[in-house]
Amino acid sequence: IEIFIKSTLGQAEHDHWGLPATILVFTLTAYVAAPQVVLIAACVVAFGPEVGFWYAWVATIVSGAVTYFTGYLGGAQIAQSHAGATGGRFTSFMGKNGFLASLLVRFVPAAPFIVVNMGFGAARASFLAFMSGLALGVLPKTAIVSFAWDGIMDAIERNFPQAAITGAIAIAAWFFGVVLIRRYV
Repeated sequence: IEIFIKSTLGQAEHDHWGLPATILVFTLTAYVAAPQVVLIAACVVAFGPEVGFWYAWVATIVSGAVTYFTGYLGGAQIAQSHAGATGGRFTSFMGKNGFLASLLVRFVPAAPFIVVNMGFGAARASFLAFMSGLALGVLPKTAIVSFAWDGIMDAIERNFPQAAITGAIAIAAWFFGVVLIRRYV
């Protein structure tokens, strides 16, 4: 898998279109409910932890905007067809508390990324509030996955000083997420 990732996204980076390729991959795979953790880890494999972190963060935000507008334009019918039994209850909260709902839902395994984002669009939540909550809310997860994955790979390769540094960054990102939740909940 690593060879495939490096030969596709890695080659795109070499040809100077790594970020657009990453955005395209994140956006298209959102429609098949690809796990964000896997996509972020693929970015780390292809681009390294620092660039992979930023590319994954930007691609998550862009794909979030696209899937928001899918729900917005498709209305409640599309969101409900993906949401299941509990989707409707959260939709009214989303419409009234866009920023807080968008921020907090990123910290709990509520539903696939596309379902959550389409729900915000269908609920007609403020786009600016949704995007602000999304951008802030995915930062800790993206950092944790990016730097923890890199730390694990460094440890496997017996590069223990580097593993300690990236592990510390992942722990700091987790701490930021916990503090953020405690502050707003």
